[in-house]
Amino acid sequence: NAISEYSKNWTTIDLVLLDICLGQMAGGKVLKKMKSVNPNVKCIAVSGHEFESGDLPEGLSGFIKKPFRAAELIGVVEKVLKGVL
Repeated sequence: NAISEYSKNWTTIDLVLLDICLGQMAGGKVLKKMKSVNPNVKCIAVSGHEFESGDLPEGLSGFIKKPFRAAELIGVVEKVLKGVL
């Protein structure tokens, strides 16, 4: 699964895109498990749902609402990787 892959390869992963409305495990739990492996994980949540800022899991690097255009995603990814967002 994604968590075991992240755990094995976290040193080579610069950024994670995480759908926060997953079926079996909520995105917040996934993020928490990834942070236990790497507290500095950069994670952008994606979702088609509307969220208030307080409803998003703590520790996210960014959020983008689906559907999004490639240019929007690239913009958020660049900001997160540069530490601007």
